[in-house]
Amino acid sequence: MWGANEVTWDALSKNYQIGDFYIAYTNGIPSGCMALIDHDSFFWPDVKKGESLFVHKLAVKKAARKSGVADALMETFKEQGAIRGAKTLRLDTHALRPKLRAFYERHGFVFVEVKVFKGDRHTAFYTYTLPDKKTGWERENRTHFDDIVVNYDKVRWDYPAELYADIFDYLGAGHKTALEIGAGTGKATAPILNAGYDVTAVEMGVNMSEFILEKFKGQTNFKVITATFEDAMLQGDSYDLVYAASAFHWVDAQIGCPKVYRLLKSGGVFALFRNNAVQSDGNETYNEIQAVYDKYYYSHYKSDKRPIKISETTYEDFLKPAEIYRGFRFESLEQYGFKDIAMKLYNASRTYGADEYIALLDTMSDHRAMPEENRKALYAKIKESYSNTAGS
Repeated sequence: MWGANEVTWDALSKNYQIGDFYIAYTNGIPSGCMALIDHDSFFWPDVKKGESLFVHKLAVKKAARKSGVADALMETFKEQGAIRGAKTLRLDTHALRPKLRAFYERHGFVFVEVKVFKGDRHTAFYTYTLPDKKTGWERENRTHFDDIVVNYDKVRWDYPAELYADIFDYLGAGHKTALEIGAGTGKATAPILNAGYDVTAVEMGVNMSEFILEKFKGQTNFKVITATFEDAMLQGDSYDLVYAASAFHWVDAQIGCPKVYRLLKSGGVFALFRNNAVQSDGNETYNEIQAVYDKYYYSHYKSDKRPIKISETTYEDFLKPAEIYRGFRFESLEQYGFKDIAMKLYNASRTYGADEYIALLDTMSDHRAMPEENRKALYAKIKESYSNTAGS
């Protein structure tokens, strides 16, 4: 185990960021923890950054042992590896602790070798190969949108006026500098510009950047930086508002969240919003389309999860850490130093004809990343389903 001086934050912060740590709770009380990192140059120097996910500092309180906490942490480790697109999971542990090694082996980790380090520390190395479960939302797919600029601008949703009013109310009067992350075609840009803000838009796509420059060419309070947010050169302590609309899930949160924190002025606001498409009840077309998805979509994306209807959804569902992570790629902003965090849902409904619905689907990265034959067959069968049920 580690000495007390090894687990102070002064010691840990030399090798970890606060966002690397995951805390397990039992009845509201911390009962276990672990750190997940994408590079380990000491124990695994030959493994390239991002190829694997590594677990460090896995620990469970004595009172929580045999309660399932350790198992839950290991399952989270596997889930995070899959979400982050890692090929393998890796860990090292004390070679002379047979019960601990048996625990890892029970979770499917395969023994590699034992090495002896300074101080006669015998260390056992283990790996776990993740199954190839693509989701279509891997970060590599964030470049798709630059090929569909006009269609994206035409069919993607606008955001409700109430949302912007709440942001401005939360921010307060007298604040006028804003940074938009992943501006796309400017769906969320115009309301901020029209409120009098000086807006700097960061957009990685060359075609998207050219589109919004043309779209807002008459606005003297607007400029574009063509780069990923991670790479964009920006002055710290410069913005009253940093925001992203259906875009922050493409950012590496471990880089992006601390960067936002540095960019904001004292009292500034970080606003994140996205669309959560939930199907209404009693839609015969939608029910028929799901059978089509089973054949053409889920034969490619292996998943037991299926879309849920509005009657099966509660407000609390969107507050769950797993759902927040799915939408924004972090489980909480508190871990990065943000305070006074609030979340709100805005309800709106929209009805699509077949062609418009297919055009919308074709702006989604998971659909665009499908094999072409699957995608074409899916769209053809969706159109057929509309005809069979007279559309809705």
